[in-house]
Amino acid sequence: LANLENLAPNNGMFVLAGDSAGGNIAIASTLALQTRRGIAGCLAIYPATQHYISDLPSHTEQATTGLVPARNMRWFCDTYLDGLAPAEPVLERMFPGRRTPLNYFPRTLIITAERDPLRDDGARFAVKLHRSGRKITYKHLAKASHGFVCSEGNSEHFQEAVNLASQWLAIPLSLQSPQEDSESLTSQAV
Repeated sequence: LANLENLAPNNGMFVLAGDSAGGNIAIASTLALQTRRGIAGCLAIYPATQHYISDLPSHTEQATTGLVPARNMRWFCDTYLDGLAPAEPVLERMFPGRRTPLNYFPRTLIITAERDPLRDDGARFAVKLHRSGRKITYKHLAKASHGFVCSEGNSEHFQEAVNLASQWLAIPLSLQSPQEDSESLTSQAV
């Protein structure tokens, strides 16, 4: 943040974004910085927000489908934890699905994929943001698989996600209303 003005011509505002583990890092960074000025939003595509012991339905339903099976997700998570128990307070930001409060969380776009062990992570975090009164836009892609943004090339799902993200990023903060975002959330399959 100290070098924001040196990065490029900008207005001092930025959006934190990522997919999968990068979505987790974007959310965790937003939580760490949520009271700082300049954060215009968080964009998370199929983010990891819960530890796999949380028993979300998609962790078992989608255990063997798509690009990354659940056993690989468990390995990624265990490697990232480096021996720490998931309940350790130091890991609170790593599992934002269990975190409260979200009072200062900025407007957020979450995109999830059906064939993905992380499907319910993103959906539940979107609901949690909505219930906290935050501005949330949620989109579930019913025929997409985990990794579609990076691994499927210029697919229909990729285009839909890019178009949605572009539209979401183009809306000035002053024109974003919580009601529009809430309607967007409730119109999706959460």
